[in-house]
Amino acid sequence: MSSRLPVSRSRRISLLSVSTYRITLTPKLFFSTDHLPPVYKNNPNLLRGYEAAKTITAELLSGTKAAAVEVLMNAFGLAISAVQRPLSRGYNPADKTMMIEAGKWTRRYWQNPVLARFSPVEVTPGVAAQTDKETVHALLKQDALTIIFAHQSGTCSMLPDKYGGCVRSDLRVYGTKKLSIVDASIIPLVPATHMQATMYAVAEKAADIIKLRNIFWRSVKKMV
Repeated sequence: MSSRLPVSRSRRISLLSVSTYRITLTPKLFFSTDHLPPVYKNNPNLLRGYEAAKTITAELLSGTKAAAVEVLMNAFGLAISAVQRPLSRGYNPADKTMMIEAGKWTRRYWQNPVLARFSPVEVTPGVAAQTDKETVHALLKQDALTIIFAHQSGTCSMLPDKYGGCVRSDLRVYGTKKLSIVDASIIPLVPATHMQATMYAVAEKAADIIKLRNIFWRSVKKMV
């Protein structure tokens, strides 16, 4: 959703705050594995990891302390609704539902009488799109959907091997001796935040782990 309004702020909102009903927590939408890529169904470790991730995400979305969507607004009036805790591994209908609910919240926000003096005008998807189906169709037609602000993460998750993990807790890739990964790909769940500050913290921790390796091997060499 976007509107012309001279406001600059960003707000992260829980699912129960943004939605008028708990539609995304129904088993049919939330826990379905029908839309997983074939590689998940043929790999018990990946499927086990996905099931664990869904359980954690369901718990986070069931309360008001964890953000489900972000509504970003800036000084020249652009307002963007973003799903912060996606379930998709290709596609999941729960993500579409959360996106629609975020759009509805954004519309309600702009309809606040206090903002009337700014004469906000909805640009995307446009007032002609009123039903859920019309809204999704308009967003697709206008090329207004993207992958959570391109904050990619989790492609080499730090998880136990039995959950489909790629990286051990010491940053080393399973099955290797001298290959380590230190970037956003090791985060197993997409964080409901922008990645920069999070990755500063990851890098600091990684630096400590790598320094400890060097201390250990220097000690071994002295003993030899």
